[in-house]
Amino acid sequence: MLAAQLLVPGTIPCTATVLELGAGLGVPGLIAGRQAQRCILTDNNPAVLHRLEATVALNLPLMRASTSVQHLEWGASHVPAALRGTVDVLLASDCVYSAEATARLLETAVALLAPGGRLLLSYVSRWAHVDRALAACCEAVGLSLQQLGSPPTDLPWGSALLLATALAAPPPPPPPSALSPGAESVELRAADVHEATLAALASRAAAPPRQLCVRGCGPLALRGTQLRLLAASVAQWGGALETLEIAGHPLQSEESAAALAATLRPLRSLRRLRCASSSLGAPAGGAVGWALPGLLALEEIDAADCALTQAGLAALCEAGGEAREAGEGSPLGRLRCLSLARNGLTCAAPLAAALAGSRRLTQLDLGGNDVQAAGLEPLLAPGAAPPSLRRLRLCSNPLGAAGGALLGASLRRGGLAQLEGLAVGRCLLGDGGVAALGAAMGGGGAPRLTRLHAPSNGLTDAGARRVAANLGAAAALEELDLSEGGVGPLGARALGAGLAQGGLRVLCMRGHVMGDEGLAHLAKYVPRMTALRTLRVGGNGASAEAEAALRAAAPRQCEVVGTPVAPEALQGAEGTPAWGV
Repeated sequence: MLAAQLLVPGTIPCTATVLELGAGLGVPGLIAGRQAQRCILTDNNPAVLHRLEATVALNLPLMRASTSVQHLEWGASHVPAALRGTVDVLLASDCVYSAEATARLLETAVALLAPGGRLLLSYVSRWAHVDRALAACCEAVGLSLQQLGSPPTDLPWGSALLLATALAAPPPPPPPSALSPGAESVELRAADVHEATLAALASRAAAPPRQLCVRGCGPLALRGTQLRLLAASVAQWGGALETLEIAGHPLQSEESAAALAATLRPLRSLRRLRCASSSLGAPAGGAVGWALPGLLALEEIDAADCALTQAGLAALCEAGGEAREAGEGSPLGRLRCLSLARNGLTCAAPLAAALAGSRRLTQLDLGGNDVQAAGLEPLLAPGAAPPSLRRLRLCSNPLGAAGGALLGASLRRGGLAQLEGLAVGRCLLGDGGVAALGAAMGGGGAPRLTRLHAPSNGLTDAGARRVAANLGAAAALEELDLSEGGVGPLGARALGAGLAQGGLRVLCMRGHVMGDEGLAHLAKYVPRMTALRTLRVGGNGASAEAEAALRAAAPRQCEVVGTPVAPEALQGAEGTPAWGV
C-alpha cells in the first residue's frame, strides 16, 4: 500500500531527504530512492541491516538518491544530532503493534522531521487500544493524522495509508461534495466530521439524504464527542433517513453508547442500520436495543464483527422483552434481516426469546461465533424459529454432529419449512451431522431448500454413502457444496449415483481425495445430471487427463472447474494465458 503510493508522481519531491523507519526489506525506501535526493534506510536489527546493505548495493544502479543504511533505535533520545530536523518525508510500513511502540515511533518522527515534513504510515487496525494510542500520541506530539485514499479491497479490513503532518490552525476543509443539495446518499469518513461538515449536514434539513455512511478506521474513527455532534445535526433532518451505516468505530464506551442512542432515537423512517466492524460491546448493544422500540420502520440490522459478546446480545434483546411486556411486540421481531456474525456468541437463547412470534424475519446470520449444539437448541426448539426464515447462516460454529442432528430434527418437523438456503460450513458436523441433514431433506423436511453449503465438515466415504441417496431425493435442491473432506473413489461413486436423480445446477466437491478413479466414477453419472451448470472438483489429486475426461462427459452447458495449471504452464502456445479450469 505504501509502495504503491510512492509510485504516484509528486509523492516524493526530487529535492527531498527520505528516511524509512523499521525498513525490514526496504521496499518503500528503495522506491523512494529512485526519486529523492537522499534516502536513508534504518532498522535496529543487525541481521536486517546486513541484508539491507546487500539489497541497496544490488539496486544502486537504479538509485537517483544518495542511499545509505543506518542503525536507529526508536525514541527521541536515540536520534543522532546530524539527522535531527533534516528529513522531509518519513516512511513507516506496518510498524505499529503496541501502544508503547507507537509513542516511541512518533517521538522519533517529530525529532527527525524538518519544518513542513510529513510521515507516511501504512497501518492495519488490529487492536482498539493501539488505535486509541496512535490517535492520542499524534495529538500529544503535535501531529495531525489523516487518511489518504481508500485501501485496495484485497488488503485486510482496517488497512489504511495515513499521513501525519505538523499541527497548524488552517480553516477547516470544505464539506465533502456528497453534501451538495439534492444528493440522496452521503458518505463520510471520520476525518470529515468537523464544523464545516456539521453545518452542511444541518443545512440539509429541507432536503435530507436517504442514506448516510460514516466510515472509520483504527485511529481515524469517531469518538464520543464527534458522534454526539453528528447526532445533533442528523436530528434536524426530521427522521427522513432510511439507511445509516456507522462502520469501523469504537462505540463500546458509555459516552459513545449514549451518543449512538441519541443518533438513533429521531430516525423514525430508518429501515437499515449497519454498524459492522464497529466495536459495540454490551453498552452500545444496549443502546441499540433501547432505541429499537421507536424505530418502527427498521427492517435490517447488520452488527457483524462488532464484539458484542453474550452480554451485548442480552442487552440488545432486553428491549424486546420490555416491549412485549408492554404489549407492543418484539422490536427485533419486526426485522427482515439480522446479522450477528463473528461476535463471540455462545448461546442463542436471548435471541430466540426476542424473535418469538416473528413472522417477518427472512435472513439470519450467526456465522463465526462459538455456538455449540446446546447453545443453538433454544432457537430451533418447536415453535421457536421464525416460520418466515428463508436463509440461515451458521458457518464456523462448533455445532458438531449433535448440531447437525438438531438441524435435521427441526427440518423434519417443519420448523424451517420456508428455508431456501442453509450454510453450515466448518461446523464440525462430521459424517453423522451431514447425514442427519441429508435424511431430513430426503424425507421432505425442507421442501423449499435450494442451497445447502456444508464444506469443511470432515465428510468421508462413509458419510457420502449415507447422504447420497437422500440428497438426490431432495427435489428442490439446486446448489450443493460438500467440499474439503476425505471423500475417496467409493464416496464419489455413491454421490454420483445418488445425485444423478436430482436437479442439481451447482455441485462443489473440491478438496477431497477422489483421485483419477473417483473422477472416473463421476464421469459415469454426470451425463444424467442434465440441469447441472457448474461442477467443481479441483484439489482432488486427479490428473489433468482425468479432469479432461470428466469435462468431456459432462452436459454441454456444464462448466467443470478443476485444478488450476501450474505457474510454469500459464502461457499458451501463442503467448496467451492458458488458465486451467
